[in-house]
Amino acid sequence: MASLSTSEKQALAQKHKRVRFGDIAGEGDPDLFSYFLDEDYWDTIIQSDKYFVIGRKGTGKSAIYRFLEHEARSKGYFVSNQDFGNFPFEKLLQLTDDTFGKPNQYQSIWLNIILNSFVAQVAALDEEGENDHWKALKQYHSQFGTTLENAHKEVVTRTDKKTRGLRLGAESLSGGFSRESACETKNVCSPEDNITQVNAKLQEGLLQYLLTASTEARFIVQFDRLDDNYNTYQQKTSYYQLIISLCKVVYMLNQSFRQRRLVSARVIVYLRSDIYGALQKYDAESSRWGDFVYKLNWVVRNQTDWEWCALRRMIDKRIEASGIADKKTFDAIFPPELMERRSEKEDVFKYIVNRTFHRPRDVIKFCKCLQEEVKQSGMGMLDYASIRNAEKAYAHWFMHEELKNELNPVLNEKLDAVYRLLKKIGKGTFLFGEFEKTYREVAGGVMKSADDLLRYLYSVGIVQNYDRSTNSPKASHRNEEDCDPNLPFQLFITVIVGLELR
Repeated sequence: MASLSTSEKQALAQKHKRVRFGDIAGEGDPDLFSYFLDEDYWDTIIQSDKYFVIGRKGTGKSAIYRFLEHEARSKGYFVSNQDFGNFPFEKLLQLTDDTFGKPNQYQSIWLNIILNSFVAQVAALDEEGENDHWKALKQYHSQFGTTLENAHKEVVTRTDKKTRGLRLGAESLSGGFSRESACETKNVCSPEDNITQVNAKLQEGLLQYLLTASTEARFIVQFDRLDDNYNTYQQKTSYYQLIISLCKVVYMLNQSFRQRRLVSARVIVYLRSDIYGALQKYDAESSRWGDFVYKLNWVVRNQTDWEWCALRRMIDKRIEASGIADKKTFDAIFPPELMERRSEKEDVFKYIVNRTFHRPRDVIKFCKCLQEEVKQSGMGMLDYASIRNAEKAYAHWFMHEELKNELNPVLNEKLDAVYRLLKKIGKGTFLFGEFEKTYREVAGGVMKSADDLLRYLYSVGIVQNYDRSTNSPKASHRNEEDCDPNLPFQLFITVIVGLELR
C-alpha cells in the first residue's frame, strides 16, 4: 500500500472541508431533500400496511417524517403533521379518562385529536359541496375548528375531568362561537358534549365521507417526536400507557380504513424502538401491531454488505450533493491509504462505522468531528492522526449526549455509578463472575441484580459478547438475541474511548 504524501493529505483535507454532511438530526436540516436517501419509503409506508415506524434514536425517523410530508404534498395529498416536541404531556398525564381502564386511558383525547386533523383536511376541499357528509364535516369545522392549528394543545389544556367521562371545554374547538349559535344545526356536536359522543359522530361522518366522496383526495396524519421529553417524565408507567393508548387508536382507525378498503386515509406513528419494546411489557394487545410495523435498520451484517450498504450510500449522497469535482464517493476523500498504520483489511468506512451503533446520526457526527478536526489542525491534513483525534471528540459526544439520553430514563441518578463500574471493568474481555464482583463493589443496587444490569447494557449496545472462536464481538445492534452469559464480554470500543476521557 503506497503512502500518501503531505500534499495529498492536505488536498484531501480541502475536499473534506467542502462536504456538506448535514445535520445529525433531520428535524430542521434545510438541505435534507438534496441528499436524502430514499429506501422506497413511500411505497413501504404509504402504499402498504406499515404505519408504525420504529427505530433507535438516530436512525432517521424524523427525516422520513419530513420526506413523506414533502412527497405527499407534491403528489396532492393533504398532510397533518402532529409534532409533539412541545406537546403538553404533563397536562395529558393528569387527564386520564375514567371511562377506560388502564392502559386504555387517554384514548378519547387521542381519537379526538386525530379526527379533528382529518376533518380540517376534508374541510379544506371546496369541490365536495354536494356531498352531505362533507357538508356536515365542513360545518363542524367552520364552527368548532377554526383554532385547529393548535388543536392538539387546545383539546388537552381545555379538557376537564368529569364524573361521566372527559368533556371538552367550552372554547376548545369553538373558535369563539357560543354554544347556542353552534348548536342551531342538530348535525353538529356541542364542544361540551361528552368527548366519546363527539368522537363517535365525527368518526362515522368521516368514514361515510371517505366511502361516498367523488374526489381522489388523500389524507395523512403523522405523529412524530413523541419521545422528545421522554427523559423528563418521572412516572414512566403513565407515559407508556399514554403512548399505548395512542397506538391503539391509530391501530383501530387504520384497521377501520382497511376493512372498508379505503386507501384515502392513513395515520402514521414514529416511535423509538426502546419505547415501543417497553409497551409490550404493559399491554399484551400490542403484539397484534407487529404486522404493521416498519423497523428502521441500517446495520451492516456481513462482509458483502460493506460495499453497497445503506450507510455508505447515505454518506455518498451527501458527498455528491457537495459538488466534489472527482468521483463522488466516500473513497474520494477517505482513501484506504489513510489507515496505513492499521491493518490493510480495514478501510476508513469500516473503521468509522464500527465505532457507531450503525446509525446515520452516529456516522454523520463522526464525519463532522473529523471535519472540525481538519479545520482546527495546524497542519491542515487529513490523516490517521486526525481520524484518531476526531474519534476522541466523537466518543465524548457519544458518551455524554447520545448514551446519556438513552440511559437516563432507566438509570436516572445511577448513571454515574454505572460509568464508574464500566471504567473499572476496563478494556479487556471479562466473564460474568468478574462483572458481578465489580458490580457489588461499585454499583450495587443500580438494578435488581448484576445479571439484570449486564443484560440491559448488552441490549443498549454498551456491552458485547466476545466470541473467541471467531475472534469477533457479538453486538446487540447486529443480533436481536439476548446476551450469552457463557461467553466472555467486552465493552464497546467507543465506550472505552469515552470512559478514558472522563
